[in-house]
Amino acid sequence: MLQFDGLKYTTKVPIPVILDNLVASNQLPPVAAIFIDNASRLSRGHELPDNPVFAKALVEEVLPWAKRELKMNIDAQHTVLAGSSYGGLASSSIELRYPHIFSVTYFLCRALTGGHQQIPYPKMRNTSPIGSPLPM
Repeated sequence: MLQFDGLKYTTKVPIPVILDNLVASNQLPPVAAIFIDNASRLSRGHELPDNPVFAKALVEEVLPWAKRELKMNIDAQHTVLAGSSYGGLASSSIELRYPHIFSVTYFLCRALTGGHQQIPYPKMRNTSPIGSPLPM
């Protein structure tokens, strides 16, 4: 799982605790989560909304690193992108650019826009049913 806005989702929203609880209760198989944060608010606004260079870096640098360092098998059926706001835009646009690498995307975003430019979404697909609330 690649989670954008890493600091927020390890402090304000305790995703590591939620994942640990789901794994411990056998509701989720063991999962590796990578929490990605941006250097600044300015870089977040540049890197996340539909940025092909950022997407390519995830695919060509971050995923190979995870596979090598975490000794993980990475396949599209089990590779999740998650984020909200600009992180949601990044999740959805990266999944649309690389559907053979990412097949599950969870995002929360009020508007699918990137700055002043409308981002084209030629296909939106539901790859996973919405589940019940996660245990904390």
